[in-house]
Amino acid sequence: MAYEPTACFWQVVGYWQTLIAGGLAVAAAAATIIATVKTANREIAAAQEQTKTAQKQIETTLSLEQKHLARDSWAFLVALDAAASRTLEDIRAAREKVPRPATIAFSPDAYHARQQLKNPAFLELRSACIRVGGDVTPLFFSLDKEIELFAAGWREALSASGMPYKTGEMSTFHAQLDSIEKLAERVRDEAASGIARCRERLIDLGDES
Repeated sequence: MAYEPTACFWQVVGYWQTLIAGGLAVAAAAATIIATVKTANREIAAAQEQTKTAQKQIETTLSLEQKHLARDSWAFLVALDAAASRTLEDIRAAREKVPRPATIAFSPDAYHARQQLKNPAFLELRSACIRVGGDVTPLFFSLDKEIELFAAGWREALSASGMPYKTGEMSTFHAQLDSIEKLAERVRDEAASGIARCRERLIDLGDES
């Protein structure tokens, strides 16, 4: 006798079909979620790698800029140290040319000594000082101004034969010279300290050349 499915049988089959379909739907959803998570993780990893690369590029650029600035500062301070030392030598020469005490109001020797104190290197150092001078900038400009004022202490006069000539003021000569000397010494000392700091900074940045 052939078996005929009963109503109960079809209920059981329908029940399992529902469970199987639900299970397949859950499995499909889980597979979709897993695939989405994997894709998201790959994208996150790629973004993180790009961020690391960008950070390394930024760090490299900053390091190069810092090295460049440190080298420029070092070069400027070396030139400033040499210029200040030259000024101190010129001051000693000026004192020899115009000894104390001043016995006359004006002197051609004083004029030449005043003009000799002007340092051509200061002209080039002015623009560089604004960019990389740092703490020494105010001192340098004070020294530069004092030298300009010192050089301006002269007037034209007439010789006994009526020939014009230039003569320098004597009354303020040595007082101004003393003030310039103190400033030049401070500039030289600050430049020497800055040179040492620049060397240390370059070593820290891995530039020992």
